[in-house]
Amino acid sequence: MLKLALERTGDYEVREENRATHALATAEDFQPDMMLLDICMPDLDGGEVAFQFKGHRQLKRLPIIFFTSIVSERDAANGKPFVSGGFRVLPKTVAIPTLIQCIEEEIDPGSLQ
Repeated sequence: MLKLALERTGDYEVREENRATHALATAEDFQPDMMLLDICMPDLDGGEVAFQFKGHRQLKRLPIIFFTSIVSERDAANGKPFVSGGFRVLPKTVAIPTLIQCIEEEIDPGSLQ
């Protein structure tokens, strides 16, 4: 649903990878501007996947936002992002406009206010 919502804006092309062990290869092929990762994934958790990206020559500067159900809206100040381990973390219940704002801020850090 998230993929459809982002693509429906006309501003995003989204690739989806449901297997954490294939995320690095998919990103190498696609060359994304940023990555949304769940924390709880089969095979590897999102932190391990992020660690792989940070150790990769071409992808180490790729912005990553964690998008997860283990964080509630209350934990995340009513759907607003918070930072953990240097990464923004959003609850899966976040409103699409809030998610898009976070994506834009990660892609263009100069736009942070």
